[in-house]
Order: sequence, then C-alpha cells, then structure tokens
Amino acid sequence: MIGYFQSIPKELDEAALIDGAGHLQMLLKIFIPVELPGIIAATILLSRYPWAAFVYPIAFSSVPISSGSRWDGDQPDQGRRFTNGAC
Repeated sequence: MIGYFQSIPKELDEAALIDGAGHLQMLLKIFIPVELPGIIAATILLSRYPWAAFVYPIAFSSVPISSGSRWDGDQPDQGRRFTNGAC
C-alpha cells in the first residue's frame, strides 16, 4: 500500500497548493479518489481472512444448521415463554 501511495505524482500536490486547496481539501478531493482503487483492493484482500474464519467452521461443522428447528412452534407454550406470561 505504501508503494501505491508513493506512486502518486508529486505534481498533483503542487497543483492543488497553487490552486489554493488546503491539506484537508487535497486529501478529500484529490488523493482519496486517486487512491480509491488501491484502498478497495486492500479492503477486499484483508476482509477475506475474517470471512473465512467465520464461514469455514460453519461449512465444515458436523452440526446441521437449521433456521427453523428451534423456533418453528413445535412447543405448545412458546408464546408465553417469550413474553413472560403476559399473553
């Protein structure tokens, strides 16, 4: 990522200063749009590992995951149990 930031021409910085842009304005209007492809690529590459740490245990788990097995109404007192008897 450092190499990507260093590849941005210094002339962009100088041109923005000549045009009267401040440092925050240079960052928001010039450098972030130029660096956006690198930021997106780094974000995609860095988000693969937490996602894999989340998905692989689920994918290779021997316990079946069912969305309705616990809440499908097979228990007769389910409504009262969650409302603390207010029904």
